[in-house]
Amino acid sequence: MNTKSFFYLFAFLGSFLLISSCVKNDFDEPPADGEDPALTANATIADIKGIHSTGGFETIEEDWIVKGIVVADDESGNFYKTIVIEDETGGINILINATGLYNEFTIGRRVFIKCKGLVVSDYNGLIQVGGSSYIQDDGSERLSGIEEVLLNEFVFPGVRNQPVTPTEYTIGQLSPAVNSTLIQLNNVEFRASDRGVTYADGVNNISTNLILVDCNGSSVLVRTSGYCNFANDLTPTGNGTFVGIMSSFGDDKQLLIRNSYDLTMTGELCDGSTGGGPGGACEGEGDGAIDENFSNQFDQEDISFPGWCNIATEGERLWIAREFGGNVYASASAYNDSSPSGVAWLITEKFDVSAKPFLNFESAQNNWTHDGLTVWIASDFEGDPLAANWTQLSCTLAQESDSWYEFIPSGDIDLSAYSGNVNIAFRYEGTSAALTGSFHLDNVLVSEEGLGNGGGGGGGGNGGVCEGEGDGQINEDFSSQSANDDINFPGWCNIATTGNRLWIGKEFDGNTYAQASAYNDADPLMSAWLITETFDATTPKTLNFDCATAFYTHDGLTVWISSDYTGDPLAANWTQLSCNLPGSGQANYEYVASGDIDLSSFSGNVNVAFRYDGGSSTGETATFQLDNIVISE
Repeated sequence: MNTKSFFYLFAFLGSFLLISSCVKNDFDEPPADGEDPALTANATIADIKGIHSTGGFETIEEDWIVKGIVVADDESGNFYKTIVIEDETGGINILINATGLYNEFTIGRRVFIKCKGLVVSDYNGLIQVGGSSYIQDDGSERLSGIEEVLLNEFVFPGVRNQPVTPTEYTIGQLSPAVNSTLIQLNNVEFRASDRGVTYADGVNNISTNLILVDCNGSSVLVRTSGYCNFANDLTPTGNGTFVGIMSSFGDDKQLLIRNSYDLTMTGELCDGSTGGGPGGACEGEGDGAIDENFSNQFDQEDISFPGWCNIATEGERLWIAREFGGNVYASASAYNDSSPSGVAWLITEKFDVSAKPFLNFESAQNNWTHDGLTVWIASDFEGDPLAANWTQLSCTLAQESDSWYEFIPSGDIDLSAYSGNVNIAFRYEGTSAALTGSFHLDNVLVSEEGLGNGGGGGGGGNGGVCEGEGDGQINEDFSSQSANDDINFPGWCNIATTGNRLWIGKEFDGNTYAQASAYNDADPLMSAWLITETFDATTPKTLNFDCATAFYTHDGLTVWISSDYTGDPLAANWTQLSCNLPGSGQANYEYVASGDIDLSSFSGNVNVAFRYDGGSSTGETATFQLDNIVISE
């Protein structure tokens, strides 16, 4: 393998917008995970809906417990502070005054809801459950979500990975009776003027209505939030299958998309024309041996060699070859792209993973704007990336902190959990308006034993860093940190899973502390995790810390614990800890003690995370500070 580090500049203009990599979920036979709480359902979603009169606000007086499966969460941003649950009698929206709900209440997780004290109402006919109601400035009453501090009194997570299967309908069969349920429409397409356009206006954060039609002339609205992470993706140009959540707004039936990968619409249109499926090509047949350094490719031309596929599922740009200093590599970028957004897949030829279970490659970046590169594996890829079921691989990828054009080894990526013939995909996603950063690939190798250059653990993340190893002793007053620099010391991780901002060091009157805030953030939304080094909780431990807030707008700080965190916060299972946190009643910068947080119910190696959520686009810009974090016996 070559070790390469070189540097040159591209001029570019852009500011970061929210983006995330999504995977098409397959819920046919998922493995169960976790445990249900000791609760028994004695009511249904239909019972909840049955007590509601349109326009009313009914407080549930009965000791009802309802059991359902989460069929939509807030991960993509198209559902805000909301989860949608479904049981055998129907579905309903649960409003919760918190963000990042998908970490605890992800799609496919069973939940139990203690209903007594909750309020049922509707929003222009769509029945919802919340925690209370409030009076707006115009005198009208509105439903408010369950407050985050009260969430564990009403909503209880259970087993994960439960089957989530949409119910098939035709457009003509849709009605408010199936509101808040996961539905599937077959043989549908967007009307001509709504094909190949953005789902919404993600630049100005404006929601948009598009029209979905079938071949019988029936139509239905598709509404998408301008804040969701696929707002600037382009709608499909073909006919096919649409999966989404049924909803309504007054007399209008409308559909909400969980993420753009729920749509498989690349087929022939109703009028017999071609919908314009993925661009690019798969060339010839390979020999099943993956050892590619791109030396046979030509500078500035699309990557093309036997067995590999180079395909654009959005926009027209493909992976191209680039050459510098005699080295040729593969490159993808949205800089100066004529299309508003692009998704380009570079997919290896098929190989038998049973014989060669280790993947290695090198990646580099320049003009960083976003985590645009992800790596996937599939056993059913047949030429259309959107028709295959892909699993994202955890690996080390080039990050913002790496020098431009410095190639970073992926580490040995163990594929032994897979068998038979598979393909590996390198997927680049970007937008010409803002997410223009370039990524580069070289020395892609599949081998029997790996290279021994470390395991891939980060999965790319969304910026941030985990530095070195700690000593397992948590007693941190941040005195070693520098004002206005990102928090960074051995064993701890400082990671942004939304936006770019991290926890930073701040100093006042000789005291240094950690701080997070979305105030004046260039990104619309922000999630920053400050995660302790790993420590052994087998001997009962207690957590203490001091915390303050300033310019309070929202409860932006939560505290979590996990026993399976390995570098990617979104891949771990976190349990929220109950503790004393500052709120609107505190003076600015007034520190409050967390109280003794008992960790005795946990054992083995664990990490504690301090998570800040906010958004310059939502006005949730409150500042939170941390100091004197101690874990003791």
